[in-house]
Amino acid sequence: MDSPLFSIVVPTRERFSVLRHTLATLLEQDYSDYEIVVSDNNSTDETKEYVTNLASDKIRYFNTEQRLSMSHNWEFALSKARGQWITFIGDDDGLIPTALSHVAGWIKSHDVLAIRTARSHFTWPNVRSGIDGSLRINPGYCVEVRDSIDWLERCCAGNCEYDCLPGLYQSGFIHRSLIDKARKADGTFFQSAIPDLYSAVAISLVSDRYLYSHSPISIAGSSSFSTGASQFSTNKVEATSMNSPSNQFLSEANIPFHPDFPMSRDGSYPPSTQVMVFECLAQAAAIVPSRFQFTKKQMLEAILYVSGYKKSEIREWSKDFAEFHGLNYTQAFVRGRFRKFLSRVSSALQKKGKNTKNIRVNAARENILDINEAVKFHEKIRSDL
Repeated sequence: MDSPLFSIVVPTRERFSVLRHTLATLLEQDYSDYEIVVSDNNSTDETKEYVTNLASDKIRYFNTEQRLSMSHNWEFALSKARGQWITFIGDDDGLIPTALSHVAGWIKSHDVLAIRTARSHFTWPNVRSGIDGSLRINPGYCVEVRDSIDWLERCCAGNCEYDCLPGLYQSGFIHRSLIDKARKADGTFFQSAIPDLYSAVAISLVSDRYLYSHSPISIAGSSSFSTGASQFSTNKVEATSMNSPSNQFLSEANIPFHPDFPMSRDGSYPPSTQVMVFECLAQAAAIVPSRFQFTKKQMLEAILYVSGYKKSEIREWSKDFAEFHGLNYTQAFVRGRFRKFLSRVSSALQKKGKNTKNIRVNAARENILDINEAVKFHEKIRSDL
């Protein structure tokens, strides 16, 4: 099997307790032409022993031999993938058993080089104090072909999340030719400290269109190891702990943040996904000429428009950004608030009479303790819809 159709890449570090359940979902695929690339970022736990003892011909295990930043580990992992189509999955996430079969079918039926699907979500037990865990099942089913630049513009405007774009991570499958098209002259692909988001922006810039499925083929896990869950946590003790995934991530020698976007006043990354989108866009523009224009003024308004859990921190950062670029913060803030008001009114009208909400399940009540059990329960519920 020199060149399988699919490479499932799993970057990991010191996460054996969740990784083993993720690998279980990957080994239970009903499709045979694929490989699993485990990129172990020099773990000291049981990771290597466990993966080796699985003795699966599907798994190719690699160790970085030294601690790398997230982006550099992802670059290392990408270099080991042999598949024609590549996807990355977190070491606390999972794929449903028919995931690869679905993607293979879409590849045959649609002339696209990038595929993205909706996801369901699983919060592992004890990810935050007092939470038993939960499973949110996405009920969607239809597929559509989207214009890449159109949806990137929507994302930049704050009208959709970045996981609507054709990225490599969590239910994104990208043909190798697009990845090669977005490489730097030195052969590297990832050019931002936020590799998952960067891949979505970069692939959007080099692709014309992509298939989007509203039917989920993966479950995104949020565990005590999740960098995103830690970075955007509202738990102050967790957020400031030096042992938190986000602070460990910040302490590593990663790719420098783009100079157009200042760090937060405490030296941390801005707690805004929208800021990350624009930082990745700026990094990608040095490699792939942007096919549309988005001014710093538009960026500021969009950042304030979509400010989420950490509004005060985002507003503080936005004031610094406005001062740095000579922008009117007050004007941008007012426009952002007005857009939010209009969005809420529009959303309420669109949802009237519709029932497309995720199905929520209490994980503790159903005895769902890990991502593999979550996948099995997910498929049982989805089959009854």
